[in-house]
Amino acid sequence: MSVHSTAIVSPKANLSDGVEIGPYTVVGEDVTIGSGTKIASHAVIQGPAEIGAQNRIGVGAVIGLDPQDLAYRGERSFVKIGDHNDIREYVQIHRGTKEGSVTTVGNHNFLLGFSHVAHNCQIGDYVILANGALLAGYAQVGNYAFISGHCLVHQFCRIGESAMMRGGSRISLDLPPYCVADDANTIRGINSVGLERRGFTSASIKEIKRIYKELFHSKIPLSETIKTLKQTPLSPQASLLVDFIQTSPRGICRPQ
Repeated sequence: MSVHSTAIVSPKANLSDGVEIGPYTVVGEDVTIGSGTKIASHAVIQGPAEIGAQNRIGVGAVIGLDPQDLAYRGERSFVKIGDHNDIREYVQIHRGTKEGSVTTVGNHNFLLGFSHVAHNCQIGDYVILANGALLAGYAQVGNYAFISGHCLVHQFCRIGESAMMRGGSRISLDLPPYCVADDANTIRGINSVGLERRGFTSASIKEIKRIYKELFHSKIPLSETIKTLKQTPLSPQASLLVDFIQTSPRGICRPQ
């Protein structure tokens, strides 16, 4: 373990072997940091917070502070961050609002500079938040999603697995898996490149595109199309898309 002489670390913090803490960083009590995690200078980490192993936390990052929520009344809430995340300069991750609630960041995520993860957000694995991407409270982001620079995500929105938001786009509705968001609550096709990079077969991508066309480019009402699709054999990947849309509590982004 290596702690710079100018860092302030609470004696009630729990630091594992191999943790490195840079100059002028502050680590409060009730913070647990896993082995091999490296924290750069001027970061602030406040508990209750649990940070896993082999993470990299950049200059000026702020993790575990009180939620920016007028409903917060000092309840004991949490941040939990998994392993192998790269959390870059001035990223903000706030604790949950309600008693016992948690803001969660999974594993192998890349959060670029100035991105913001608000209270009670749930981020899966292998997610990318580009510079200035802003997630409002209670947003959920599925595995392998890509949120480009300066995107805005309204509170309680869900972003499906392998979905992508183009730079500067904004959503206040759920973004279905595999879809590309552009402008405001608008989707423009399937994230084919992202699926290919994940190793989806050409047959699987073709099936997803076919179902996308049936869902969004048919004169049949969406609810009827979903009912028909649920009665036909679908791959697990295609079922994920249909199930996500069927269970959306907010409504979904659609083609213009």
